[in-house]
Amino acid sequence: LEFVGRKQEGHALLRAAHAQRSAVLVAPPGYGKTALLQVVKPALEERAVTLYIEKLAPFSSFLLELFKGFRANRVTLEGLSYSSSESEDVKLWRKFHTNADQQARSLVEGLKAYGERGLARPFVLVDECSSVTASMVPWLLMLEEQCTFVFAVHPATLYKSPAKRLWARFERIDLPPLSPKESKELVNLLCSHYRVVAEDERQYKTNLVSMSGGIPGEVNRLIRFVSAGDI
Repeated sequence: LEFVGRKQEGHALLRAAHAQRSAVLVAPPGYGKTALLQVVKPALEERAVTLYIEKLAPFSSFLLELFKGFRANRVTLEGLSYSSSESEDVKLWRKFHTNADQQARSLVEGLKAYGERGLARPFVLVDECSSVTASMVPWLLMLEEQCTFVFAVHPATLYKSPAKRLWARFERIDLPPLSPKESKELVNLLCSHYRVVAEDERQYKTNLVSMSGGIPGEVNRLIRFVSAGDI
């Protein structure tokens, strides 16, 4: 499907990333944070190694996904030679680094050595970061010195005291509701995609725009799960 709206926010995200400044997309669920990350990912991949990770928590799983991504892109870690088997390399990495602190440190040191070779800082896109905790923050700060993060969070997350010093390093990009024009464009696109049939198509679409409040996820929900008659 064609991506609707968010041009200004997408350009702001790319400008920040190209300047090696981490960015945080801020909006409630349904506002298009995930979709925007997916749209900008190919542009970032043209500049540097780009990893997409779904969640920041649990932190051990996030570190594992980082390791797998670095391995796939041959970002080497000290004391570890990659084999042809991902599972064997994971097992060896975990043998050398038995807890989250040791694993995070190995990734920080690996990224530092990677940058010292003159290679572009990797981009790390994380779709759900609202569960950030105080214990994660020191390691995220160290990782952020070696790579460029693009995080997506609920607005309330920015005001949790443990992570305030982390967000101070990020450029904040808020995602507002779509404009009525953009909402109408999205409605037309999704009605065509799902082949929606309504007795009064014009009124149906007008009501969708009004009822959705400009929230892309709500447009999608109404079209897919609420009958045209009820709309």
